[in-house]
Amino acid sequence: MKRSYLFFLVLFTSVFAVSCSKDSQKEDLVYNFEETTLAENNWSFAEDLLFWINDYRISTGLSELTMDRDLASSNALEHCRYMISNNRISHDHFSWRAQQLKSKGAESVGENVASGFDDPQILVRAWVQSPKHKQVLEGNYTKAGIGIMEDSGGKQFVTLLCYR
Repeated sequence: MKRSYLFFLVLFTSVFAVSCSKDSQKEDLVYNFEETTLAENNWSFAEDLLFWINDYRISTGLSELTMDRDLASSNALEHCRYMISNNRISHDHFSWRAQQLKSKGAESVGENVASGFDDPQILVRAWVQSPKHKQVLEGNYTKAGIGIMEDSGGKQFVTLLCYR
């Protein structure tokens, strides 16, 4: 009995350490961009969201972000698909998305995610109230990729990737 207990304790500790360790976390995710086309993006909401993000940034003395309608928005949109398939918001595989942008010259990347917001101004207000999300909004970034996709019930999922 004692031996079984020790075995399961070691096994549990090993699994827990591997699954929670950032350094050892393997991110083999390969997004299928063929499934996700930028035409699926809710560009109207994305443009409105960027307007309110820039309105906030200007009010704090920061420069505006410009929309990246290519790789950053593709990554953001595909992450929305991922969140919908898991029925939860997450930053899962953020390092992969950041690496994709860094491989194209980005120096720094930040991300905000959300779901259930139908008004971009209210979403920006919610992010401003959260210190971690506010940090991304106020980051030293110049570009933004935005992905917005609805699940089958009409709930919107949002991914914002900011970079410079």
